[in-house]
Amino acid sequence: MKIKLTSVYVDNQDNALRFYTDVLGFAVKADFSNGAFRWLTVISPDEPEGAELQLALNDNPAAKAYQQAIFKQGQPALMLFTDDVKGDYERIKGRGGAFAMAPTEVTGSTIAQLNDSCGISSRSPNWRVGRRWFQEEVAMNLSKWIRQTHRWLSIIFTLTVAANFITMAFGQPPAWVVYSPLLPLFLLLFSGLYMFVLPYVARSRGEQGAQG
Repeated sequence: MKIKLTSVYVDNQDNALRFYTDVLGFAVKADFSNGAFRWLTVISPDEPEGAELQLALNDNPAAKAYQQAIFKQGQPALMLFTDDVKGDYERIKGRGGAFAMAPTEVTGSTIAQLNDSCGISSRSPNWRVGRRWFQEEVAMNLSKWIRQTHRWLSIIFTLTVAANFITMAFGQPPAWVVYSPLLPLFLLLFSGLYMFVLPYVARSRGEQGAQG
């Protein structure tokens, strides 16, 4: 299961199309009409088969009420991510984009808030463009690295123990052979404790997230 489509409400689809393509740099994915209804979506040129963004006309009271409510609360209608916040900020400004907030360093990311120009400005949804290094992703990569290291340490420990038995068959083994299993065993203690504690930490964080 994956997310394939999301939507933002706009006041004018032609203006929105120009803004999202000419200013932001997205590409048209679908554009066709059925009577008064127009299905219009754009995609990131970096992910042509990725998620589509529907530029939906706010031609009903519920859509307009939603659009106005999130604007009044200062909530972004869409979150975009980029590897170069400041570079895209300058690029979008150069194409006529108006920012409510310039790139700002916050905990774990750099964000900027952009007002689109798709209709009446007071109804235009706010955007945030930012790059965030998620703690969850870092923790997942660290966990994967420790698990792989634990496997290799287990192999090394087994080989050093086997080396002890083999050398004992020919007499008294050298001291470095006798003590060689100690280092991987010592490291296995820490990696094993980490993997033992990890599920409990993850469960605790999940409970805190659910309560928050």
